[in-house]
Amino acid sequence: MRIKTLSILIALSLLLTACNVPASMTGASSGTLVIMSPLDGTHLNVGDTVDILSQMSLPSDTTSAMLIVNDAMYRQDDLNNPISAGSLYQPWAPTEPGTYTISVRVSSADGELASNTITVIVGEVDAATLPPPTDAAPTETLLPNVTATATVFVPSATPLPAATDVPTVTAVPPTATTVVLANSLVSGKVFRDENGSGSLNPADTPISGVSVLLGSGACPSSGLQITQTGGDGSYTFPSLAAGQYCVTVDTSSLPNIGGTWQSSLSNPLGVSLGVSESLAGKNFMFQPIIQ
Repeated sequence: MRIKTLSILIALSLLLTACNVPASMTGASSGTLVIMSPLDGTHLNVGDTVDILSQMSLPSDTTSAMLIVNDAMYRQDDLNNPISAGSLYQPWAPTEPGTYTISVRVSSADGELASNTITVIVGEVDAATLPPPTDAAPTETLLPNVTATATVFVPSATPLPAATDVPTVTAVPPTATTVVLANSLVSGKVFRDENGSGSLNPADTPISGVSVLLGSGACPSSGLQITQTGGDGSYTFPSLAAGQYCVTVDTSSLPNIGGTWQSSLSNPLGVSLGVSESLAGKNFMFQPIIQ
């Protein structure tokens, strides 16, 4: 009898443990997915458009991303160029005031991974303060035994326009919702230019561990993303919307050679991305100058 009771208790314990696994751990074996912006508790107005920026790092490439608002899917983006790490921008515009919970869920070959959940508070647009009306007639209090005097207003000679029974209808154009896909990317490599030719040859070697900065708009610009070159000198900025960007190599992160580095190609470099465009081969070359 004791053995049977112990078996039942163990089975119940395993069942309760399985029920308490967090949603972010189901499906994908490992990885991180965190909403970076907006911050938890952010206040917005109705109609404001905000980019939900999430940062992810997974063991396998992400193929799609879902934006979930109040436990319902708001939008789903299929990535034409799957990525395993980087930033993801998904725009959202609240149409009604209230409190909203927002999370992101991505899918990869290992399964699904859910982000943290943030809360955003949306209020009505503040109305402009109007001046007090000036055409209201003041209230007059009559003294005892005083008779009020009636004033007769004579209409002007200009006749008023005839009233019409047909109401005036003003057409209100529908509000269009713009969906911005953040599935473009720019990539390249950083090389050591041995002869300063600016052209790749067998003597040139890649440089790893160099910081590469990304900014929005025309150069000079930075602060949008930062990454480091890999062992083959390569860098990638994924999950970008169409537009103008500026790519810059931080020369202070180049290796110490007991001399200086001279750029053989443009640094910074301006690039233009289209929708779902993969722009590769945006390389940088630096010649070592040894005194």
